[in-house]
Amino acid sequence: MVASSSTFTERISLQVHALPSAREQSNLRLTQTTAVICHGPYALLSTKCAPGSTGFAYDGYNITSWSNTEENLVELMKGGEIPKVESTLDQAGANMVEDAATKFGKITVDREVVSGANPMAANALGAKFIEMMKLHRLERI
Repeated sequence: MVASSSTFTERISLQVHALPSAREQSNLRLTQTTAVICHGPYALLSTKCAPGSTGFAYDGYNITSWSNTEENLVELMKGGEIPKVESTLDQAGANMVEDAATKFGKITVDREVVSGANPMAANALGAKFIEMMKLHRLERI
C-alpha cells in the first residue's frame, strides 16, 4: 500500500517535528545535527507543516542544495519543468549558497546544519556530519 502524500507529511511532521513547546524545540535544534544533500534540503520545508509551527524553522540559515542551474540543465536534456529546490528554499527564507566551489564538493555549515549541493559533496558532508554528531553528543553528557 502506498501512503498518500498528506499521510506521509503528517507522519513526518508528527515523528520528526512534534515537540512539546517552542522553547524545547529551540533548545533541541541547537544540539541536533542535520545533514542534507542534493534535493534533500526540500525535507527542511516540512517544518512549516509541523504541529504548532510558527513557520520555516531554517529561516536565515545558509544552505546549499541542487541549484536552479543544475535543474535547468536537466530540464533542457530531458524536457519538462519541475519546482526548483533552490528557489523554493530561498522563497521560504533560507540563504542559498551557490558558487563554483559548491559544484565540486564544497559543503556549507550553518549552526547545526551541514549541506551539500550534489553527490560530489558526499564524502566531505559525511565526514563533517560525523564530526558534528560527536561534538553534540559530548555537549549532552
